[in-house]
Amino acid sequence: MNLSLTELEKVVRELDREIVSGQIQEFRQPTASTIWMAVRANGRTVNVLFETARQRARLHAVDERSSTLTPPPAFVSHLRAHLENARIVALDMPWADRVVVVRCLRGEERRALVLECSSHHPNLFVTDWKGRIQQALRPSDSSRRALGPGDLYEPPPLGPVGAAPGDRIGDASSASVALAHHFGSLEVAEEHERQQRHREQAVRKELRRTERALASVRRDLARAGLWESHQRRGELLKANYARLRPGTTAVEVVDYWDPEQQVLTVALDPARSPQDIVEDCFRKARKGKRGARVAAARAQELEAGVRLLEVLLAAVEGVALGISFDLIDQRVMEVSPRLRRALEQCPGKTGGRPPVAPRLPYREFLVPSGRSIRVGRGARDNHVLTFQHSAPHDVWLHVRGFSGSHVVLPLARGQEPDTETLLDAAYLAIHYSKAPDEGFNEVMWTRRKHVRAVKKGAPGQVTVQQEKNLAVEVNPQRLAELLRYRER
Repeated sequence: MNLSLTELEKVVRELDREIVSGQIQEFRQPTASTIWMAVRANGRTVNVLFETARQRARLHAVDERSSTLTPPPAFVSHLRAHLENARIVALDMPWADRVVVVRCLRGEERRALVLECSSHHPNLFVTDWKGRIQQALRPSDSSRRALGPGDLYEPPPLGPVGAAPGDRIGDASSASVALAHHFGSLEVAEEHERQQRHREQAVRKELRRTERALASVRRDLARAGLWESHQRRGELLKANYARLRPGTTAVEVVDYWDPEQQVLTVALDPARSPQDIVEDCFRKARKGKRGARVAAARAQELEAGVRLLEVLLAAVEGVALGISFDLIDQRVMEVSPRLRRALEQCPGKTGGRPPVAPRLPYREFLVPSGRSIRVGRGARDNHVLTFQHSAPHDVWLHVRGFSGSHVVLPLARGQEPDTETLLDAAYLAIHYSKAPDEGFNEVMWTRRKHVRAVKKGAPGQVTVQQEKNLAVEVNPQRLAELLRYRER
């Protein structure tokens, strides 16, 4: 759970003593929701963590140096360009909510980091000292406040007070140490649960597959067990061979294996010769006898496999926090190549191959405004992007008069696109089309709900309603800078 107001106030008082008047040395972004900041103050370096993940939003000092995403996302690039080497002049909580403002000064540049730790929309913003937003870690999905670049920051509205978590700091000498230990323990437990869940799913999947195979083999064994009836039928027909006539549909024979010597009626195929009918009975008997031996051996093997997998599944489910999976992994990997591949692809497993990311039908660009823009890779991908990877309220763009990629700008419901992001999307639409990169081009845009696929048309062919037009002259320098923000 996010930090409570009381916990955040304790952290701010502690950091106020440690980093105010210090100089920011470096910014890093280890995950999509986390920013790490190094501050040199009072003769030592303090590492500060800003976390904006839901149920994990917090601010505190950490001991370790952070990793960082490569290439650096747009937000951390903005921080490096405008806030590295800045001096922290104030750290406060100006509103009666979980919002922390870190005011920084670099020459004449006055900027602030604004961290929201609220339950619904945790985020991190860069503003000027008047509160005008310049950049956001992620696009805001708030329906009550406009929190895009250029908007004046306003704190979240005060709502009903819910149940606050217990004070996880208590009487600890350091609020940051207490919080780092608490959330570190949570992350360890979550990682253990994730690793355990991955192994459980792999073993359970193999168990289901083995059980299905065993059921199939048992059905084969039941069918193969009929070989004795074929053998018996063949012997009876052979003993009465002189009575068999071509074209006969049935013959009555005495069952010599029956103690009461009952008379049986044996159906015959009139299209086949008597010799062929008798030989077919013995052929089915031989095949069934061989199959019964093979099926019985296979059934025993699969039954042993089911028992082993049930034991392994119970062992995986019983691994306690803090216990290594190595011994179980070694045994599990011996069971089948499928389980070996599944464990090798387990996320975070040392020495394993990383999981192969699914192919997306679009290229994604995280532009300076903090928003993502998706660009279709081809005709079929255009169709998938437009109708499977976008919402009705997203903005859809395409160059008028030229074939090219569909471009989608994801937005929250009821949200309007800002001018600069819309222009960035238009640039990408022109670049990934057959339109010339120089001179003016007309780019149409509309909400995705107004785009319809042409029935029986070529892949990516659509009709558009309620479109608006942008006359765009591409600036090569801006386009080159924009293409650097490609994420995948």
